[in-house]
Amino acid sequence: MTEYEAYTLLDQKCNSFFPATGEWYSCCFQKSNDINPFFFPCHTRDCEWLAYMMQSKFKLYYLPTSFIEKYIQQSVLFQKARHDYEQKIVKWQIDWMNNDGENWLVDKSLGGEFFEFSPKCDIAFRKGIVDTLTAIGMPLDAIEEGIEKNYPKWRNKYMTYAFRNIYYPISFNISSFNEEEKIDYELQRAWLRKRLYEYYQEHKDSVDKYGIVLSEMKMTEEELKKLDEYIAIKEKERLEQLKTIANEEKTLVNKDTTIEKQLKKLLSFK
Repeated sequence: MTEYEAYTLLDQKCNSFFPATGEWYSCCFQKSNDINPFFFPCHTRDCEWLAYMMQSKFKLYYLPTSFIEKYIQQSVLFQKARHDYEQKIVKWQIDWMNNDGENWLVDKSLGGEFFEFSPKCDIAFRKGIVDTLTAIGMPLDAIEEGIEKNYPKWRNKYMTYAFRNIYYPISFNISSFNEEEKIDYELQRAWLRKRLYEYYQEHKDSVDKYGIVLSEMKMTEEELKKLDEYIAIKEKERLEQLKTIANEEKTLVNKDTTIEKQLKKLLSFK
């Protein structure tokens, strides 16, 4: 078999080499070097492991692993297939976390297992993707690309949760008080604009390279100043409402309440 024929053969195998989905299992945290399909996510950039895996999967024992490894390093087709597989993994991870999947790493300082009720739940969710996938051996550049390209799946959702957790905590359950109908959507829009600006400052390189730069992310100092002033006014109004609600509930139950604790968290957060 000539080198050209061998490369042609490997090109044909390349399309069915990687798993069809990005699903992975908790055994990946071991980052085992075993030549086993379960450990694909741990070795997407390990050319030697991939060469042994390709040899084993397609029973190409007549081709030296050194030759297959050279192919992996040089083949544009293989690199595209690997890139697509890595992006499937990140997309799968985001979907898994969105649907209450387990076995992902949550920063305790950002709320731990109750991160969804944290004023930083959006930050916790993004960090969870990065921490979990790097822990199983995924390359950071692939993770960042997947996070930004799949931002509609998670970013606005969890930023909105963060806003509600600060200004409309879930513990407000007085029967005569329907918070959902009283949400200040103007404050929410302003707050989300500020959150997007802050997000861009934190993840500028990734957004520029893989994502979409929104107008909110490019606000001028003057625009940001006006926004901060507006949020400060609206927030003061909301804090007064929260104090009133807390006092009403305290009168009803005559003890320290969950709302009071939420207020303390809100004030300390600020």
